[in-house]
Amino acid sequence: MQHPLIVHIPQNESLSYTLYAAGVKEEPPQLSDDKSEYIFTFTAGTPVVLFYNFENIKCVFVVTAWQDERDGKPVQLPGVEGKLHLIYQTKGTKIRLLNEIITSLTQSDEQYIYTLPLLFWYRLSNIIQYKKGSWVAIQILLDYYKQSLSGATK
Repeated sequence: MQHPLIVHIPQNESLSYTLYAAGVKEEPPQLSDDKSEYIFTFTAGTPVVLFYNFENIKCVFVVTAWQDERDGKPVQLPGVEGKLHLIYQTKGTKIRLLNEIITSLTQSDEQYIYTLPLLFWYRLSNIIQYKKGSWVAIQILLDYYKQSLSGATK
């Protein structure tokens, strides 16, 4: 059984990090009773992109909720409930590149990229990491998934 991913976005400036999360939300974010955080619930089985800023270090993690041993060794991150399955992590200039890709791919449909199979995210991270974000490679990858998804619905 897949579990939703619950992310707590702190509103307290005294913490050592800030966090932004993107993905398919099951419901609108809720402000905690003490108004110290927003609580986001992301749809089970879909990837969530977590943008962290730890003082002077920026990191991005693409994760899903950890299900079982087939997901490998679970990881835990601040502000996220439970164990996580890590798909991709990066820092430095690749953060900007990943953000540009996500921004571009969510212009027409905010949730489409997050509903693609996890294999898409593994391949996308490979393109970012080893092909320096080649837009040609990204377009080929997108075309492949558009064709395979439209073929599956016929």
